[in-house]
Amino acid sequence: MQNRKKLTIAAVVVVVIALCAALYGYYVIQQKKKAFSEASELFKSNDYAGAAEAYEPIGSFQKADDMTVLSRVYNELTAGNYEEAASISKDLTEFTVDDEDLQNDINTKKADYYTTAGSFVEAGDFKNASYIYKCLGGYEDSSSAAVYYEGRQKIEDNDLEAAITLFEQIEDYRDASTWKADCSSYLEAAGLQDQGDDDSLEKAADIFADLGDFKDSEARSLACKSVKMFREAKELADNKDYKGAYKILNQYPSNPYEGWTDLLTKCDNHIKYKEAKKDYDSENYYKAYKIFNTLGDFKDSKKKAKNCVRDYPSKNILYQNSDFSSSSVSFTIDNTGFMNTYIKLYSSSDTLVAKIFIREGKSATIHLTSGTYH
Repeated sequence: MQNRKKLTIAAVVVVVIALCAALYGYYVIQQKKKAFSEASELFKSNDYAGAAEAYEPIGSFQKADDMTVLSRVYNELTAGNYEEAASISKDLTEFTVDDEDLQNDINTKKADYYTTAGSFVEAGDFKNASYIYKCLGGYEDSSSAAVYYEGRQKIEDNDLEAAITLFEQIEDYRDASTWKADCSSYLEAAGLQDQGDDDSLEKAADIFADLGDFKDSEARSLACKSVKMFREAKELADNKDYKGAYKILNQYPSNPYEGWTDLLTKCDNHIKYKEAKKDYDSENYYKAYKIFNTLGDFKDSKKKAKNCVRDYPSKNILYQNSDFSSSSVSFTIDNTGFMNTYIKLYSSSDTLVAKIFIREGKSATIHLTSGTYH
């Protein structure tokens, strides 16, 4: 009888304890639900620091641990600390919550930040765009976009090998495969350029030219061409073929390649000097003077220019073609009222007949065969 009584008491105690445990468990769950709800209100009102602090003690209940991390991510995003936000988001896995209102708010915020990331892309700020996309997890194409724009930033940072590695992860995304190919081609061409021999430079120039406006490809293509062209031009100039050298160099007259402008100027001076010397020797002093006067200290250009300045001729008829000389016609030109005058007289067939100089207020007479002159 006593044993049965003891068993009854024990059973009652067990039931009471179980009931208390159940009640306590229910109480704890209710408290966590309340705490989760309060934390969620803070999150929805954009108090992310407060939300993170409120979610954390709840643990894994209803994804509160994920919401803690997400709140910290959004707290940094709101402050503009995009890199820190991306760093925190590494601990975040893709998740959904049972609270429909909260999930809708999360989706709305992701959409807003997705738009913000797009704005950074349009502004050319690929780094911060990538950070924001990383924080958005699997929203739309954010996961791929994060890698894509990180790769684009690596290109801006001249870390093309890192860019290639990133684009390889998402080759089917947008034009990632094209960016990867361009990076690879650029590195290949740069390697050829460093080799420096004519064949390598020619190949590098072609590859850079095909890359168009990718980084400094256009400038590099010209640089590769310039080395080879400069070598050819210098060899011609050293052999006094200044016209041949000038023709090569003048294809890119503003080329920044070292020594290019100096050699182009040197060749140009030699060509002009030769032309002026020809005029000088032919007594075309005015034409010679105009050229010599532009050559400055080149050779004896200053002296030659000075020598081109001549006294007025002492006679009127400086030159007369003997085929048109005759006493049958006397032709007088009166220069009264005019300054010193120099005249070239031509036949109807445009043959030079005479060169005549007439001083101010004077006249000149020339004897010619009959005919028409101009």
